[in-house]
Amino acid sequence: SLHWRRRFHSKRRRPFFVPECVRVLASLVVGSSLLRYASGDVTLNRAWIPGKEKGSGYARIYSGNYAPVMCVVDGVKTVLPMRYLCRPPGVPAEFDQTYPGAYNARLDKLIKPGGYWKALFRKQHAVIVARAFHEFASAGDYKLAALDLPQDKSIKLKFIPEPKQEMLIPCIWSRWKGAGGEELLSFAVITNDPPPEVKVTGHDRCPLQLKPENVDAWLYPEGKTVNELVAILTDKPDVHYRHELEAD
Repeated sequence: SLHWRRRFHSKRRRPFFVPECVRVLASLVVGSSLLRYASGDVTLNRAWIPGKEKGSGYARIYSGNYAPVMCVVDGVKTVLPMRYLCRPPGVPAEFDQTYPGAYNARLDKLIKPGGYWKALFRKQHAVIVARAFHEFASAGDYKLAALDLPQDKSIKLKFIPEPKQEMLIPCIWSRWKGAGGEELLSFAVITNDPPPEVKVTGHDRCPLQLKPENVDAWLYPEGKTVNELVAILTDKPDVHYRHELEAD
């Protein structure tokens, strides 16, 4: 899970994202003068902010929740609410249960010819903004200190980038349509092998992070080769991830 910009719900619990989300994305995305914000006129209900940290302006979003996502629609950068669990087009709705880990798209599987991300990679790219990410690991795999816990006990970890910054995380997104006309917008975060400071905690993956100057190149993938897109994804900012152990 990740910490996203603040999320609000209406009294009907329809997802709504305050314009602050758009301002953050617009201020960090190169050439974002062409930016569209999609939302409805709803009454805000601040009681529906899951896991909101008091005074932080951020909330933790889990798999299956909605978050503001920047993508390109008809050539224009657009911010849309999307579910954080990607369902590719053309699959049955049961895909969510068959592949419950589809909120992440590992880089090696993303570029695999014929993989289930083939309909989205090099076609429908997106970016989200986060300030931290959360992972689980086994106490026995945590190498930095001896924990007074069973070796197979799951521990919660929070990773914060240093220097402190808004992380621009690359994603793929999908517009799924069912046989009855129902529609779902969803996305997955792209991950790769972890840097040493994440690996030593016992976790085996890490979200990729884009440099601001590479955001447009990622959002507009047309005409780019797989190698060119991988080069964009692996051209990472100079960042170190500090971690905290979280209580149960």
